[in-house]
Amino acid sequence: MSSDPTTEARPDLQEEKVQEEGDDYYIYDDDIIEKWADITKIIQQETKKAYPSSPAFDSNSPGPFQTYWRGIFSKIELMVLEDASIPQYLTQPPMKQFTVRFFDEPDAMCCPCTLPTTEKSIHLRNEGGVTKEDLIKAVARELCGDKPPTVFSAENGSSDAESSDDDAEEDTTEKETKQDEEKESKEKENTEDGSNGALMYWSDWMSRGGNSPNRLAYLHYVGDEQYAPEIIMYFSSYENFNRRLEFVEKKFGKEGES
Repeated sequence: MSSDPTTEARPDLQEEKVQEEGDDYYIYDDDIIEKWADITKIIQQETKKAYPSSPAFDSNSPGPFQTYWRGIFSKIELMVLEDASIPQYLTQPPMKQFTVRFFDEPDAMCCPCTLPTTEKSIHLRNEGGVTKEDLIKAVARELCGDKPPTVFSAENGSSDAESSDDDAEEDTTEKETKQDEEKESKEKENTEDGSNGALMYWSDWMSRGGNSPNRLAYLHYVGDEQYAPEIIMYFSSYENFNRRLEFVEKKFGKEGES
């Protein structure tokens, strides 16, 4: 990773057609140019600006917090949609699918390629090509809806991940009880920030290569021989927002600052 919010991924594979199917199944036969970076910068900038005036998150009364951030994201939507410098489509040429995943990133800030496999937080589909409107409206809807978003743990995998013990010699009742307890704890940890006022403080993604503003998108296999770029959005709880933001700005520079 670098101060650029993208991570160049294996540029030596420039013209490789297809890797074997599995968790790392990508296609490289087309040059798809990334066009979404300004959208994530605006979300980061406006979230940072709005945070000092935000009501504290209260799980017993989340209404004021949610109402405040719905207003902020309404403003962000208008900024994105009215900014003619932001391309209409998220990629060039336009792609029919696009995915986003939400993660609670530990302080180490890992490469997106090392994140665990989880379900998609957002899976966009548009036969005419996924647009900036599709993305910003979906993010706002997911973050400011009636239910808190699911924020996966970068360390523990998906919120429905199963616990296992490969070294166990016996399948005893004690082991099953321990697994149930670990699963419950893991599920709580994986969604903790999402249920305590999730705020996006950083974003990242894999890139195939190229130079800004014409970086080549890294396409992820999404099923049925379909491929899509993916954004990783990193979240903290309301209480931890400043600490997380200060950490990444110090480590990677204040990307997105005006």
